[in-house]
Amino acid sequence: DNGIRYAKCVIACITPQYTKSINCQREMSLSDALSKPIISLLLEQTDTWPPSAPMSMIFTGKSFIDFRRSNKNIQNDSIWKSKQFEKLLAQLKEIIPEVDTGKSKKKYFSD
Repeated sequence: DNGIRYAKCVIACITPQYTKSINCQREMSLSDALSKPIISLLLEQTDTWPPSAPMSMIFTGKSFIDFRRSNKNIQNDSIWKSKQFEKLLAQLKEIIPEVDTGKSKKKYFSD
């Protein structure tokens, strides 16, 4: 509860299991009620977007950053060097201007 209340932004890592979790539903409802900015990362395919069930109203009209791996053989760390990760950092920087994304260091990004 306090984690959401004091957060400047909430990142929702969407999977089918996430959308069915009572605790995740409560966290998203609280985030929405407190008008917290929500960044949605789609980690696994869901039946629909926005996800059905109680979270549908919260995610209606919101876009997501597609973090699904097209190839299951991709190494886990390669997703963090992708354009999707750059989009996440850009959105965080927009919501929380004082955040240090480390982008200037270039060690997190590949060409």
